[in-house]
Amino acid sequence: MDILIISDLMKSKSKKIEKTKVAKDGAGTVEEGLFVSGHSACAGCGPAILMRQIVNTLGQDIIVVNATGCMEIVSSKYPESAWNVPYIHSLFENGPAVASGVARNLRANGNSHTRVVYIGGDGACYTPDTKVLTSEGFKWISEIKVGDLIWSVKPDTQELELQPVTKLHNYFYEGNAIRAKTRYIDFLVTPDHSIPIISRKSKKMSTIKARDLLKRYKTLLLRSFKWQGKKVNKFVLPVVEKRTSQKEFKEFNMRDWIQFIGWYVTEGCCYHSNSGYLIRIYQSNKENRKKILELMKRMSLPAFECNRSVDVQSKQLFMYLKNNCGDYFYNKRLPREYLDLNQEYLNLLFNTLIAGDGSRQSPRKGRRMDKICFVSKSPYLISNFVEICLKLGSNCNIAHQKDGTVIVGVQRKHVKNELYSTRTFGKDKPQVFEEYYSGPVYCPELPKNHTIVIERNGKVSLNGNSYDIGFGALSGALERNEDVIFIIYDTECYSNTGVQRSSATPKFANTTTSPVGSKLHGKQEARKHIGLIAAAHNIAYVATASVGNLPDLKRKLQKAKETRGASVIIIYASCTFGWKFDTNLTIKMARLALQSGMWKLYEFDHGKLIMGQEPTFESLEEYFKLQRRYKHIQPAEIEIIKKDIKADWEFLKAMVRD
Repeated sequence: MDILIISDLMKSKSKKIEKTKVAKDGAGTVEEGLFVSGHSACAGCGPAILMRQIVNTLGQDIIVVNATGCMEIVSSKYPESAWNVPYIHSLFENGPAVASGVARNLRANGNSHTRVVYIGGDGACYTPDTKVLTSEGFKWISEIKVGDLIWSVKPDTQELELQPVTKLHNYFYEGNAIRAKTRYIDFLVTPDHSIPIISRKSKKMSTIKARDLLKRYKTLLLRSFKWQGKKVNKFVLPVVEKRTSQKEFKEFNMRDWIQFIGWYVTEGCCYHSNSGYLIRIYQSNKENRKKILELMKRMSLPAFECNRSVDVQSKQLFMYLKNNCGDYFYNKRLPREYLDLNQEYLNLLFNTLIAGDGSRQSPRKGRRMDKICFVSKSPYLISNFVEICLKLGSNCNIAHQKDGTVIVGVQRKHVKNELYSTRTFGKDKPQVFEEYYSGPVYCPELPKNHTIVIERNGKVSLNGNSYDIGFGALSGALERNEDVIFIIYDTECYSNTGVQRSSATPKFANTTTSPVGSKLHGKQEARKHIGLIAAAHNIAYVATASVGNLPDLKRKLQKAKETRGASVIIIYASCTFGWKFDTNLTIKMARLALQSGMWKLYEFDHGKLIMGQEPTFESLEEYFKLQRRYKHIQPAEIEIIKKDIKADWEFLKAMVRD
């Protein structure tokens, strides 16, 4: 259905609602008609006060697009809604793009009067028994660090790609989590976690909330990924210092070399003694021994067959294999350069690994596919093998034995990866259900893709991740100068998902991911100047505002409404839950922030900077004293913040042009 049709239906309904006066909420008497009470926001919630001011100032002829966050959670619990204007909820990163699409739809249909308002605010996660596939193998999600490279999947091409972790989220969660469990999938995530799904018709990837899985009869998940990889014809063996006239090897055909490496990491070992440097490939199967010997002779290696092995002596080979591939069963591994090869080489490597430490059974009655297994005690080699399987478009399950042995079952051809939420399987349970959880949850943030490869209880699958409220999509919309009013309510943290540190969190503030300890007192970095970043896009109007100065807020909202093209307003909105202050102090907190300079008012009108209410640089101590997130702060740290505040104000003033 066309978005405009939905919007018109919603508007026709909202026009019938009479506006009523309500009591003072701390900001003065307000009209309630467009954002009604009855929502489930915390008492004294700054964003809730702000929402009413926004819609009442902008009027009824608007369409609100709201990204996932506190205001979406508390105001739009299906089937009720606190919004009496057309309202569209989108996921974190999609909000600006959705708003852009609605705005263009309006213009294309000749509607030049209805304004689109995007509202984004604070920042969903995995239980600690989840592993993530990194460039260094599987790691427990609680062990992931900023800078780690994680395997992700591009939504548009469904190709595997390494992405760096830019931020980590972790907090304590108690309540119902969403559990999915099948033969091939197992995950337990918070209800707002994003889940990548596949459209049956278009085969394109999109995301839904984990809680939405409960409403769907059947959901198709991506199980087969694509991979390009590199094609390298030759492998050059590094030169080593030698004291004998032993033959030196320069290069090998990559097809031969990759098979040799596969045999070595599964069946080989290195021996060094007075008699020299020996590489031995153990193999009791005569046919396989013959294949290995033929391979080495094709590579011009001076190999010879023994009773249960194929041996070759070479210091040059010995040093390379020992240093790069390991020399004992528990540390065998494949260097990254082989894992980055294309599917032709990876398929050769896969088949060699199976021949060395695996098994393959042909289909039989009741089974349509080959049964393929790989066995190893090396955690590195297991992770390498799983990565190869994924890059070959296959999937696998992992079984951990008590003696440390790991068995990987491979599905090279598999059925569709489907989740049923209403159909029951075994023990009268559906495949998707709610499960109570109490404990820590974790999620790494990636700069793009927002998907990660995970393993839980031996099941390897693709899942979603957290990210920084879609700034990339916002930046793109500003660069295109979309005709949208972009409003960011700034709670200075990820309030909705557990009060984690964000790029908007001020220096020294205590959050669940920047806690106060003996060495570090809260967040150590200054907050991001999002207003200046928005202004750098050369759009017509950018401003900061606060519920602590309502006349200024309403004026700026009206100005943004009258300005065509993209406008951005960043509004101070205190969070009683995250900042830990008394719920009757919301407006006082906002006014103290303006007086002290912790929040600054300014606007860029067609590139010209206009300064707003000038701070007195006083009341900073009182501002901190009222918030328990700053109860640890020391006088020396307050002086640092004062210095930073004044420097920021002078920096802004220096940008003012006559």
